[in-house]
Amino acid sequence: MVEIIINKILPIIVIYFIGFFLKELKVFNKKSGSLFLKLVFYLGLPSLIITSFSKIEISKKLFFIPLSAGIVFFSIFFISLFFTKFAGIKGKDRGVFLISTMIMNIGFVLPFFITVFGEEGLAKMSLFNFGNGFLVMTFAYVTACRYGGSNTELKNIIKKVVYSPPIWAIIIGLMLNVSRISIPVSVNNILTEFGNTVVPLTMLALGIFFNLRFENFKISFSAFFIRTFVGLIIGCLMTVIFGLKGLNGLTVIVGASAPVGYNTLTFSTMEDLNVELAASVVSISIIFSLFFVPFLILILK
Repeated sequence: MVEIIINKILPIIVIYFIGFFLKELKVFNKKSGSLFLKLVFYLGLPSLIITSFSKIEISKKLFFIPLSAGIVFFSIFFISLFFTKFAGIKGKDRGVFLISTMIMNIGFVLPFFITVFGEEGLAKMSLFNFGNGFLVMTFAYVTACRYGGSNTELKNIIKKVVYSPPIWAIIIGLMLNVSRISIPVSVNNILTEFGNTVVPLTMLALGIFFNLRFENFKISFSAFFIRTFVGLIIGCLMTVIFGLKGLNGLTVIVGASAPVGYNTLTFSTMEDLNVELAASVVSISIIFSLFFVPFLILILK
């Protein structure tokens, strides 16, 4: 576990701080961060989705894993919606709060799962991410549009979703999966190269948007708390309700308590939400989860 932190997680954190220091040196600015996130949204993320979804092994007996992800997702949404109304969080800040608590950063926990549980762990966490990923690219994105500064009429929101590259990537990936069509090697190599840009570009952008004075720390910490600890409680309930044991149950619990997803920042940039608040929530969540996620896996294992 120490090896995976040093070899897998530490480099990601280093990229994060490189982005921050390059911003301080005036090499990058917030426009640079926005450009990186747009590249992720239009090129990196769709490529990663196609390659990932085309390889997911769909099994009826594992249906409860992605179903649990969906239940966690919507449970968190309603809890967060109630909390924002109770706490008086409105407008663009509410939009950031809602999407940050819904989006589970499964990509962050995958390195731990691969190291501890091998290919079986990767397959089952990918199934969990199937349920999470589809809702992120549909419901979470619609929520971002709804609270963003762009035109939020229903027809315009639907249009944004229909023309969203990640949505089409999901459809293409599933079609390839069901039809058992293999992606040509040359095409797969191109998609892989684009997909490999998601983490470094996103972390550079996070570093660029990072501010030592967290944007509204109370809101940021509340969003992080709901995403991780309320998610953990709901994940545990899912294992009891569906009778999930062993690696299946551990997958749901760890996935449900994953940190705030990078797409929080991406969607906030795309839809003109409070980007600084989004970066603050993601930053707090990632820094804490660096220690919490491996601890949780070791305890449950």
